[in-house]
Order: sequence, then structure tokens, then C-alpha cells
Amino acid sequence: MKLKWKMQHIHNGCASACFAMLLSHYGIDKEDFEVIEETYMPFLVYYDAEGDIFKAGVMMQNYDTFNNMSQKYHLEYVENGCSTWDVFSKEADNLLKGDNPFMTGVAKGFIPSKGYDEIRKTDKESGGHAIVIYKKDNNFFWALDPSGGLDRNKDYRFADVRELVEIKISSSQLKEGIENKEGKRFLIGYLRKSDSFDTKSLNEQLGISRKAMLVFKTKMHNFRAILSKDPETNNYRRYMRYVFNYIKPIAMDFRNAIEAIQNKTDIQKDLISRLKRLQQTAVSYQRNVKSQSTEDEDFFIVLRSLANLVYELSLRHFDSLSMV
Repeated sequence: MKLKWKMQHIHNGCASACFAMLLSHYGIDKEDFEVIEETYMPFLVYYDAEGDIFKAGVMMQNYDTFNNMSQKYHLEYVENGCSTWDVFSKEADNLLKGDNPFMTGVAKGFIPSKGYDEIRKTDKESGGHAIVIYKKDNNFFWALDPSGGLDRNKDYRFADVRELVEIKISSSQLKEGIENKEGKRFLIGYLRKSDSFDTKSLNEQLGISRKAMLVFKTKMHNFRAILSKDPETNNYRRYMRYVFNYIKPIAMDFRNAIEAIQNKTDIQKDLISRLKRLQQTAVSYQRNVKSQSTEDEDFFIVLRSLANLVYELSLRHFDSLSMV
């Protein structure tokens, strides 16, 4: 088999590891952290005004992002959202008959691997997880899972963990797993040879990132007012909604991608440090809100100060790529 198993080392980076597997089918040997760096995820931030939520870093695994890398190898990453299982099944059959593996997303609890036994006991309908499907045998699909519940801080040989990461899953079980996944369902992502791409330029993507970080700074400066205007009566739920929408994407997803860079600049190291502090500050205040303590003015002062630093360092971080 030309396809090589690649392990997920980065939190929320399962699609990047799967993309590395798809590249291996074309003889391109990359790890997930190399995919993250070469797709420019460490430089990507997006603000969805309609949903009032940020997306950043490793959560920017999509058509434009993967093609930042694949076009260097005259390959195009194609992402199709199928409307129904029947449409998905037909496209899957066509790709596999042409010896073309693809990635899709399923709920972890439906993946028949011993690595997810604990998840099945607690939350079978867990968040989406990317796998690569490479073969169909009668009514069963064969897939490679980049995680298998393995320790991400260790490296493993495929032969030693094969029973955890090579999956034989029935059509009905795959269908159920896809239907119970959060987010886009019946998604198929694959590579094909191409020299024509309909993607945003890198400068356009960096421009979006700069604008998003300005929105983030503004949100942090107005965080107290935003909380007070929310009609939710439960202070803890109100606070956690905005932590999830605003702070987590920047403090964690953006940071995780920057941490994947192999040779970091001093600016990137400083930015990582400030983002960690941002996360710690949010978690600390979370405990305060949960205990029903009185509002802490110092938290909002620190939040504004950190937002200013993160914004300025982010702009310098973005500029370092635009000058390359």
C-alpha cells in the first residue's frame, strides 16, 4: 500500500495528520506538524461575524489552507460536502475504485478501535474526528486513524499500533458515525493532480488575519460590557460562552499552530508565552465566576493589557511571513 499511516501529534490536528497521509499516497513524506507549518495555519485567524466566533490556527483546516501546501506539489485538495449518505457512498466508491484515498469526519465513539473504549462508555456521540478511508471490501470500509487513542507525546511504529489505528468499519457503522459527528457531515476530502487553483492568495489570507486580530482586541477591551449585555442569567454559562467563542480560539488553537513551527523566532516565542498567559487568566477567572465570587476588576485590566500585547505581536508575526 502506497498510503502511509501518520500520527496526530497536535491537539485538534487530526485533519492535518490525515492530509499528511493523503500526501504520502503521492510519495510526499510529511508529518502533521510539517503540514500545519507549510499550510500557514500558524498565521491564520478568522472572525465569523454572523456566528460571533473566532477560528484560528489548527481549526483552519480547509480547502484554502491545505491548498497553500498542495499546490507546491501540483496537487489540489478537493473538499466535497455530500448532501446524503447515498451521494457520499457513490463518491466514495468512485474514488476508491480509482485507488484514491480520502478523508472524512466521524464521531470518535463510533470508530471500532480499542483506543476509544473509554469514550464509548461516556460519550459515544463525541466531537468529529478525521480518518482516511483507503479501501472498500464488500460492505466494509478500511481506514487509517491518526490517533487511535495513543499518547500524542510519544512516537509509534505503525506495526506496533496497527490494531488500534487500522480500522475495518461497516457501511452502516460509518454512516451512523458521520451522522452523529458535530459540524459538516458527509464530507469527502481528497487530492488530485492539478495546476489550477481557486484559492485566496496568501496576502488575502494574512489580511483577513490582521482584521480578525483587531476585532479580537476590541472584543477584549469591551469584554465586561459584552458580558453585562448578555441576557443569560447564569453568570458561569454566560462567561463560558464568550471564552469558547473569543478566547479559546486565540489562546489555544492559534497557539497550538504556532507551537508546531520548528524554528521559532523570538517574536513567535514571545507570542506563545502571552497566549499561554491569556489562557491562564481566563481559566483563573472561570473559577471565580463558578464560585459566585464578586466581579474582579483586575481581571478586565489584565485582559485588556494582554489583548494589546497579543495584537501587536500577532501583527509582527504576520509580517514575518509576508516578507518571505
